[in-house]
Amino acid sequence: MSDAPRSDRPRPSSFSLEEILDSINRSMKPIIDEQASIARQSLQPYLDTLQSSLLDTLAPLAESLDRATQEIRKASQEVGPALTSAGFWIPPSAPMTMVRELRVLASRGEATPELTRRLIVGTYHADDFRFLRSIVTSSSAHPLFTGSALVIAKAADAHLRSEFTLSIPALLPLVEGSLITYLGRRFSAREGGTSGMASTALRAAYGDAMREATIDAILQYITGHGTYGRVDPVYFHPDRYSKWLSDHGLESTQILNRHAILHGIQRAYSSPENSLRAFFLIDSLTLLEYTPSAPRSNDTQVAA
Repeated sequence: MSDAPRSDRPRPSSFSLEEILDSINRSMKPIIDEQASIARQSLQPYLDTLQSSLLDTLAPLAESLDRATQEIRKASQEVGPALTSAGFWIPPSAPMTMVRELRVLASRGEATPELTRRLIVGTYHADDFRFLRSIVTSSSAHPLFTGSALVIAKAADAHLRSEFTLSIPALLPLVEGSLITYLGRRFSAREGGTSGMASTALRAAYGDAMREATIDAILQYITGHGTYGRVDPVYFHPDRYSKWLSDHGLESTQILNRHAILHGIQRAYSSPENSLRAFFLIDSLTLLEYTPSAPRSNDTQVAA
C-alpha cells in the first residue's frame, strides 16, 4: 500500500523562465535608470569640455579647408579659359604643380594655346612619363576597363616611343566601350548619340570643385569639333576633311575626332597632344563608380 501524498511537497512553478526574467527586468529598471542618470550628470561636465575642445581644435581646420576650396575654385576660374582654348582639361592624374604653373601663365596673360599645350605635354613626359604611367596603373585596376589592361599598357608603350598613330586608335574604342558599359546601352540620336552618352557619364564623374577646368573644358572639347563633334557629311572624305578643318580654323594634330579617325577620314592626327587627350579621357572615366555585378535599370542593348 502506497504512502499518501504529503501536503508539503514542492509543486512545479506555474511561471515560465521568460516571465521570471521579465519580472526581474521590471523591478531592476528604476535602479538602472537612476544609476544611468547619476552617471550622465557626473560625466556631463567632462563631455561639455570635450565637445568644446574638439570644436576649438576643428575650427581652424574647417577654416583652412574652406580657404583651400575657395583657392581651388579661383584657380579653376583662372585656368579654365586657357585649357578650353588649348583643347585640354585637368584630369584626375594631373599634379597640382601643373595647375599652379598654368595659373602663373594665366596671371601674366601668357596662357596661349601653344604654351598651355607645351606645359601639359612637358608635365606628362617629365620624370620618365611618371604621370602618364599613373593613368595606366589606375585605369587598369578600374572595373570599367577590366580586360583592357594590356591594350592600355601597349598604348602607353607606343606613346613613349612617339608612335601616336598606334596609341590613339587603340584607346578611342576603349573609351566608347566603357561608356556603353557604364550606361548600359547606346544613346539614340535623339539623346545625343555618343556625344550625349559621353556628356552624361562625364558629368557624373566630375564634381564642381574645379568645374571650369574640368567638366566645362572637357565637354566643350568633346561636343565641339573634338572627340564626338559632328563633321559635315559633305566633307567626310579623306580628300575634303582637311578643308573642313581649315574652314573652322582647326589643326588636324589638335583634333581628336573619334569618328573621323576610326573611319580613316582623319589621317594626320598623330601628335603627343592627341595621344594625351585619349589617355585623359580614359583617366577621367576612372572617376566613375561602377560595380559590374550591380543590376542596372537601362541594361537593354540597342543595336548601333
